[in-house]
Order: sequence, then structure tokens, then C-alpha cells
Amino acid sequence: MTTIKIIGSSCGFESKIRVYCVDQFFMNVEVISDCEMASEWGKALRYLDWRKALGRISNSPVFEAAEKYLEHPSCLLPVALLKALEVELGASTASDMLLKFD
Repeated sequence: MTTIKIIGSSCGFESKIRVYCVDQFFMNVEVISDCEMASEWGKALRYLDWRKALGRISNSPVFEAAEKYLEHPSCLLPVALLKALEVELGASTASDMLLKFD
């Protein structure tokens, strides 16, 4: 299981995303957040084909669901989910990401 914590997104809510492999192609996704929109987005992605999620952005169910459920276009959750999928698959390291304004 891979867990990633998102702090300081557009809305100010903290969120956690947990993913784990169900089989060769599918992941279970759990989004834990006080943000109702983020929770609904997570429910829409509960059982996710990682091949589609990590494919072309224009066809990714992660961004399709974001368009439907997330109000803020700069929300960090979609990218955080993609990073968690990559880590769970062993395609990326579990290194912290940071956006910092000067």
C-alpha cells in the first residue's frame, strides 16, 4: 500500500490518498479528506485501471473525474494520485514533492 499526504492545496484542506494493487491492472483508491469534493472525486476512482490513469492526460479517468468533482483547477490531488500509483507500481520513488513560492 502507498499513502501520500497532501498539505496546503487550493482549499486549505489536508487530504490523504491510499492506493494498493488489486491485480495486474487495477488499483483500489481511497481518498480521506474533509473536503467533500475531494471525497466524491475519490469515490469515483475507487477501482482504477492504472494503465488508463497513467496514459494520455486527455483520456485519464483521474482528470475526467477531477473535471466533474473538483472545483479548483489547481487542486494538487490528481497529480498526487498519479504519483502514488507510480510508487505503488514501482515506477517511481516515494520522494516528497514541493511547490514553494519565493
